[in-house]
Amino acid sequence: MYEFKTNINIDEYIKFTENFSMAPITQDYRWAKVKNNWDNTLCGLYKDGVLVAVALLLIKTFPFNLKMIYSPRGFLIDYKNIEYLKEFTKGIKQYAKSKKAFVVKIDPPIAIKEDCLDNIIGKTKNICPKNYSVDSNKKIKLLKELGYIHKGYGKRISDYIQPRYNMIIS
Repeated sequence: MYEFKTNINIDEYIKFTENFSMAPITQDYRWAKVKNNWDNTLCGLYKDGVLVAVALLLIKTFPFNLKMIYSPRGFLIDYKNIEYLKEFTKGIKQYAKSKKAFVVKIDPPIAIKEDCLDNIIGKTKNICPKNYSVDSNKKIKLLKELGYIHKGYGKRISDYIQPRYNMIIS
């Protein structure tokens, strides 16, 4: 049985993020302090009482009380698990409706290509382990099946809320 909750316990959120394999700084609960002109909530998906996914949701209010919900660098979830994605999306949609949000934006950490810095700058030709781009097309396909819209691969910095190109240090 699944249960989606908002305003989850901060210690539970921290424990989950510390043990998640790819938790970006923008999903740290303290990121909400950086975005101090946005409201926020920590939400989680529980399966049989066990936390299986979390997200920091930032809520921006525009004129006429229009709201946008944004999860910086997406949810901390197994993007290959369709059940988790489906239930989490259902919970996010219900929450967005309750806040009268007109859109929910995510930019999940799904890498299309990975390379080592030394290869990029031409120093070496190392074989780099692929950790983040594994099954990237499958993850994108599952998100699309759940109604998310892929905006393509823009080249300008203004095309996205967060930078598209990221350096990840293992």
